[in-house]
Amino acid sequence: MPHVASLEFSGAKLRAARKQAGLSVAELADLACRGVDSVYHYEQGAQRPSVNAVKAMARILGLDYADLLSIEDVKPDA
Repeated sequence: MPHVASLEFSGAKLRAARKQAGLSVAELADLACRGVDSVYHYEQGAQRPSVNAVKAMARILGLDYADLLSIEDVKPDA
């Protein structure tokens, strides 16, 4: 089977970028017009943000949208 990869949102990258920017979860949520619980869940990987949410948070953090994505291996069905 060929190797397959996909781009996925990375909560860990969001958390690292938020901390690097010196923002709390509440501050990022407020600036991105999102709920605090939502941003917390994005960072924990418990919830996937919409494309618009990722773009908004990336813009606030001075990043490109792609900076909050990671390459994930996808196992093909056997």
